[in-house]
Amino acid sequence: MKRLFKLLLAAVVLLLVVVVVGSLVLKFYFSNERLRSLLLPPVREALGRQVDFGSCSIDLIRGIELSGLVVKEADGKTNFLTVEKLGLGYSLMPLLQKRLEISKLSISGLTVKVYRNRQGAFNYQSLKFLHSRTPAENRQGATLPAVSSAGIGSSTPAPAASGLPLDIILKHCRLADVRLIFKDALKELPDFDLTADFNGRFDFSKGFAPKDFNGSGQLDFVLNALYRGLAPRAQGKIKLDPRQVEYRVEARLKDQQCTLSGSLSDYLSKLPSLVLNLDSPRLDLAYLAGLAEQLGGAEKDRTAGRPAAGKSDSRKSSSPPAMVAGGQVRIGEAVYENWQVNNFALHYDYRNQKLKISGLEGEIAGGHFSGNSEFDSFPAELDFSGNFSFADLGAAALLKMAAPDSPRQLDGRLHGAFKFGGRGKTPAALKKTLTLVGDYGLEEVELKSTPLARELAVTLGLPELNDLAIDRLDGDLKLIKGLLHLNNRWSGRLLKGRAVGTVGLDGRLDLPVSLVFNRDLSSRLVHKYAWLEGSLNEQGEATLNLYLNGSIEQPNIRLDRGKLPQQLGKTVQKKVEQQLLKRLYKGSGKE
Repeated sequence: MKRLFKLLLAAVVLLLVVVVVGSLVLKFYFSNERLRSLLLPPVREALGRQVDFGSCSIDLIRGIELSGLVVKEADGKTNFLTVEKLGLGYSLMPLLQKRLEISKLSISGLTVKVYRNRQGAFNYQSLKFLHSRTPAENRQGATLPAVSSAGIGSSTPAPAASGLPLDIILKHCRLADVRLIFKDALKELPDFDLTADFNGRFDFSKGFAPKDFNGSGQLDFVLNALYRGLAPRAQGKIKLDPRQVEYRVEARLKDQQCTLSGSLSDYLSKLPSLVLNLDSPRLDLAYLAGLAEQLGGAEKDRTAGRPAAGKSDSRKSSSPPAMVAGGQVRIGEAVYENWQVNNFALHYDYRNQKLKISGLEGEIAGGHFSGNSEFDSFPAELDFSGNFSFADLGAAALLKMAAPDSPRQLDGRLHGAFKFGGRGKTPAALKKTLTLVGDYGLEEVELKSTPLARELAVTLGLPELNDLAIDRLDGDLKLIKGLLHLNNRWSGRLLKGRAVGTVGLDGRLDLPVSLVFNRDLSSRLVHKYAWLEGSLNEQGEATLNLYLNGSIEQPNIRLDRGKLPQQLGKTVQKKVEQQLLKRLYKGSGKE
């Protein structure tokens, strides 16, 4: 036993002596000057640039360390790439098992500066190894050879590539203070400054093909950009492993900010799954839409003078993406011009060319709304259906958003519930297929000197109609083949009534209206217009029937002749009608 212990001790001492001697040999043989003479000439030749470093050392235990690496621009003056420090550590014992195990790869202070000049050329394009081509390839022009599993330039299939002689494992990779700077002298692309840190590990024992990827890591970055006077900023974190990528990015542009978060699962498969969530405390949609239009116009101007790469068949629709996607949108305050929605939220799910939106909700005009929808064959020919509802919406607040400068003429609380459906994306197609069915109501209604009420008040000699209070208005509607079928009922202390008819999507009116006055107003009307006496009901309420036609922009209002009292002669009817119409259109320029 003592003999065995002595043998083990001697082996350990011998191993230590070999390591120490090997380290000393490497240190003295591969001195900094010798390494400079060995490494710099071939690197300079390959890059076609001036290359230098401060110091380089090789140690059997600690590995390789390099500092002060500099790659110059083509002018030999400014820096293209700099590295403050690079370290490479490795383990010797795994080599006995044909496995190259890199214990660490660390790079700190890596800075790369990329720019495009006014001639449209990028500074990295002058690197020599990018132009290393044979004379035969140069005679063939710029056409790139095909790439196959057999390698570049192969025209026939080749047997599968054999495995690597060594399994390569990178146990720890750290990139610290990495910086990428880009500037475009043509100002067609955004200038940006990207800083990042990365920590991870990779296993290449199965190969370098995407399907063989096995690794994990985390990237933290900050991106500052400048484009056409805009200075967006993004800061985020990305985690990856063989199955999925998780991300969280906070973006800001002036006072607009949002957070994008989610994951991409099975990203190496034929059907990846994306989760994309958007959260924002406030978004000005009109401002963002204007930016998109401005940047889109700039892109069209930039490419207007360029020849088309080839003709495309506009009749062919783009294939929908082969993926599964879902997520949620939450915006604390969404603003579009005068419209404002608070606590807006929705969930979405896309798969098999179907987009489903659920949990749509928000607050507007003191009330709230909700809804769900489904779009089939998205994004090609749209086939959609869904429902939405709203409650406690302030009519005055809605009108103020729609027309801020208009006087307040309507107030009340709105509620309703609807179902909709249709097919197509063009106005012509939607006019034929769009359907809408539902009911609605308006409570505590106040009409203040609306044009129709004002003219009716003057015509009938009832000033009470100028400011009219209605307890409740209920109705239902159906939109079928471009016609909106309305059935409205309302009641109040002074007036009640009903309107049943149609309004076309093109604005055409075909709407009979029946007004029923209370007993006091009816008595005054009959005293003034004796012909209304025949319309009194058992409660002594007079009924006035009107008919609206023409269009919403230019309506025509007349007495509904089909419902005039039987005892009203044609001469009296015509006289009353002319009097009423004259009063209704007085001062409107339609006389």
